[in-house]
Amino acid sequence: MESILADDAGNLWIGGTGLYRFTPATHRYLRYDVADGLQSNAFKVGAAARGADGTLYFGGINGINYFQPSEIQVNPVAPVVQITGLRVNNKPVEVGDTSTGACC
Repeated sequence: MESILADDAGNLWIGGTGLYRFTPATHRYLRYDVADGLQSNAFKVGAAARGADGTLYFGGINGINYFQPSEIQVNPVAPVVQITGLRVNNKPVEVGDTSTGACC
């Protein structure tokens, strides 16, 4: 954890290896990273500030991110998870392969 700020809704925004929104009431968090538009996944120690209008500012190794927390919307569509490969002891395992002893 490099920096932490609270928003008007009581969520904690934590800069570290990405940016996290932690909701204390539910003990749930969401992680945001460069795939979500952040300048980097690395933030600087203490490089965070809250503006008078509620804007949160987080400084990182490639610049600064700033946003209004109330405008950040959670994607309502859960991602599709697909297993595209499996390795055991760094060796590929195919469907039905019993040579590793890892299958039924």
